[in-house]
Amino acid sequence: MKTSDAAGFICADCSNIELGSCNIDQAIVEFENAPWKRELERFEELDGNRPPPCWPDLTFRIGNYHIGFMLESECKKFRVEICMPPQKKLLGIFSFTKFFEFKNVEPARAKEYLKMFYELSYAEQHDYFLRQQTTCS
Repeated sequence: MKTSDAAGFICADCSNIELGSCNIDQAIVEFENAPWKRELERFEELDGNRPPPCWPDLTFRIGNYHIGFMLESECKKFRVEICMPPQKKLLGIFSFTKFFEFKNVEPARAKEYLKMFYELSYAEQHDYFLRQQTTCS
């Protein structure tokens, strides 16, 4: 089973809470216990100030790829971003990083994406998230 190299939560005031490395069980707990509501309230308080506030964000990194969760509104839905590094080069020269983005994701689905990020191989992740992108669009 994979363990993330690093994880962190970005607060509304742009400070970062380092979470260290996490296995899937720890990552689920961090997702569930993240201070989403408090940071959304702080974001609204800080909105309009300079420097501008940061949107609450929880990110897990394994090697060169990551999954990030950004609260969209009212602590009910998330934007999920997955960045997957290239595994092959086109013509032996060009490589492309693959990004997946999902909007208005319910918390249960977000946790499912987190599990797939930890449990599937790169090729399986690519196929899984590509199918999700096709069916969720």
